[in-house]
Amino acid sequence: MVKNIIRNTAIALLTLAAACALSMIFQRLDVTEHITTAFVFAVFIISLLTEGYLYGILSAVIGMFAINFAFTYPFFSFDFITPINVISAVIMLAVAVITGMLTTKIKTYETAKLESERERMRANLLRAVSHDLRTPLTSIYSATSVLREEKYADGGAKGCDAAEYSEGLRVAHPHGGKPSVRHAD
Repeated sequence: MVKNIIRNTAIALLTLAAACALSMIFQRLDVTEHITTAFVFAVFIISLLTEGYLYGILSAVIGMFAINFAFTYPFFSFDFITPINVISAVIMLAVAVITGMLTTKIKTYETAKLESERERMRANLLRAVSHDLRTPLTSIYSATSVLREEKYADGGAKGCDAAEYSEGLRVAHPHGGKPSVRHAD
């Protein structure tokens, strides 16, 4: 839990720092129309790489204040009266929320898919083990049934004394019924 918080915070801070650095380069090159795009992209990356909505929304708010304060006229003061600043803020928040929703859905889908695959493999293993157990048990049952029928058909066992034959048959075939193996189909 703490590792995830540190990881998500580091991703958000490093990405916002990269967006600020890129915006300063754009400002030096006098290409200021792409500053908002750099922050929108940073918000998208943060929303994509972090868990939940919190980091994306916080980065959108921080990015909005950074653009308004450092990269738009009047510099180093807040101005939310200008419509372009309000539009930038709304777009960045929308990008953060939509990206957060999409990544949450994808992660949920992947988790469900992994669980389904795990359950399918478990069922296949149980089917294989059940089959592997049923085959020899059926053979043993059939052989002991034949021995039992032969014993009574000829009036006794051949090759061993009757007590030894009966004891071996009782151990191999303790119940009169068929073997049953439970399995999940």
